[in-house]
Amino acid sequence: MTATLLPSLHLSPATLQWDAAGLPHSSDYGDVYFSRADALGESSHVFLEGNALPQRFAALSATDTFVIGELGFGSGLNFLNTWRLWERLAPPNACLHYLACELHPLPRAALARLHAHWPALAPYSNALLAQYPEHTAGIHQLRLQGGTRPVMLTLLYGDARHLLAFLAKAGSFHVDAWYLDGFSPRLNPGLWQHELFAQLAALSTTRTTLASYSVAASVRQALQEAGFAVEKSPGFADKRHMLRGRYPGANSAPAPTKGRAAVVGGGLAGCATAFALAESGWQVDLFEREAQLALGASGNPQGILHFRPVKRHAPDSHFNLYAYLHASRYYGGLAAALGLQWHPCGHLQLANTPTLQARFQAVLAEGMYPAPLLQWLDRDQASACAGQALNHPALFFPDSGWLAPPALCRLYAAHPAITVRPLQEVRAFTRSSQGWQLTMQGAAETATFALVVLANSMEAGLFPELGHLPLISNRGQVDVYAATPSTHLDTVVCGQSYLVPGDDGVQCTGGSYFLGDESAPAQQARQAWHRAQLTDCSPTLGAALDASTPLQRRSASRCITPDRLPLVGALDSNRLPGLYLNLAHGSHGLTRTPLCAAWLASVINATPPPCLPPLGELLAPQRYAEHQAG
Repeated sequence: MTATLLPSLHLSPATLQWDAAGLPHSSDYGDVYFSRADALGESSHVFLEGNALPQRFAALSATDTFVIGELGFGSGLNFLNTWRLWERLAPPNACLHYLACELHPLPRAALARLHAHWPALAPYSNALLAQYPEHTAGIHQLRLQGGTRPVMLTLLYGDARHLLAFLAKAGSFHVDAWYLDGFSPRLNPGLWQHELFAQLAALSTTRTTLASYSVAASVRQALQEAGFAVEKSPGFADKRHMLRGRYPGANSAPAPTKGRAAVVGGGLAGCATAFALAESGWQVDLFEREAQLALGASGNPQGILHFRPVKRHAPDSHFNLYAYLHASRYYGGLAAALGLQWHPCGHLQLANTPTLQARFQAVLAEGMYPAPLLQWLDRDQASACAGQALNHPALFFPDSGWLAPPALCRLYAAHPAITVRPLQEVRAFTRSSQGWQLTMQGAAETATFALVVLANSMEAGLFPELGHLPLISNRGQVDVYAATPSTHLDTVVCGQSYLVPGDDGVQCTGGSYFLGDESAPAQQARQAWHRAQLTDCSPTLGAALDASTPLQRRSASRCITPDRLPLVGALDSNRLPGLYLNLAHGSHGLTRTPLCAAWLASVINATPPPCLPPLGELLAPQRYAEHQAG
């Protein structure tokens, strides 16, 4: 995926005019968003009943996945109404994926104003509004829980033809029902053309249906040319007809069989992967060689959500950005639904050298990032933001924050479909016609698994099958202090080292990298370096830490690759089918693992991906296997 193929990150939000009844008209298209007679009734009649969803939802089995695609997310009414029906009729463990395209997203405030008209949808609306992305084009996948179980909403912000072309080319999933709900074909012809309908056909199977309020002859003809069979049926209220259709084409897509999966490694990558698989219908055994989860690099008491902005459009920088945005929404959703202690306090990256200040200014001048993503603060503004006197100006990342990685791992592993197996060191894995068996240290082989995911950091390189991968050990030290009033912070502060706001009586500082010297003098030297860097950021903070003794100095190894991107995906789908990796996240585990686990789950389950496929494909382990072969 070259830089020229990357979509712009910038969005043009919808511009609205509100009538006396408090309902919006689109200024961009000169059209209404829904029926004035009964918007909810129209949604149910045209899209839910038009696709026979009540009957289809009720007929699903417990492990089925159902995928809906919508052209024109608009107010989100169809999504909320579908979610309510799903909650009422679908089996408890079935999975709903809802994919929706929108070129001009409504602002969150406008969405909230609209949703107030439908109080019956309030639980679902509240969950959506809490995570609803207002900026940055591209793909945004949200795990939403407004009822008894989560659903997945994947929003495609930008030109539907451009974004769906990536998905259709990848061909990694199929849609069961389409909602064609763009503005009128006369006013918004781009969403009703053969080119786009051909992409819908490429994502359809013989069980795919579609429904639309529009029966325009041009729409019917374009759909038929794309391979859909369509017919008129009775419309809603004063509209005489609506359109229903099916795809009788040759595409076939047998649903992936979900069985038992083994995940090796109980850190952030392994626990996030186990959770993503469990939520998609798998029974997961999570193997950890230590007595508890997250005793390695994922065991730091505090972890920061962060990404490094750059001034160039490149696939790796886009991946890092979308991982950051995905994680911010994801942790907020887990906090609301499952009680995760997530602290969305933001993050200050100080420009503590002239070179760094020039680089930050160049990033802002390039205009690559939407304004809400990062803000330039002068020294006084940064000090006010931090609640401490700082020496330097800074970039502020309002979507950032911090949490306790061990608590996150425990929350993941508490899923009822996950069985944690501590003190189980996997020494080998063997493929048979029935699946995979794991050989444990000092024990017989385990049960048979349909798939295995290795997420055990540097230990993965000990397996002969992974010996060609260039895994690099990068150690770091974190110093844990007792939180005091003199070190109080309102946001994370980062220079060359960092300091996290206090919680549960502790604060962490870190930022050092080293090769492996664990002697007491070396640990004390790294502690002194952390303090010196913080003194440069803020003499007050530095002095307060100088007067304190760390409660703990914690060192751990982080696994990285030469290109600094993780290894996520099938190791060798031809020779070793069902063997996957999710590792080498380095110091970005908190930022990257939610997106990477979602990407891996989408590959395994053939469901809508959480990012553009070319970005996920950057992570493929084969990039090093192919290099070795060359």
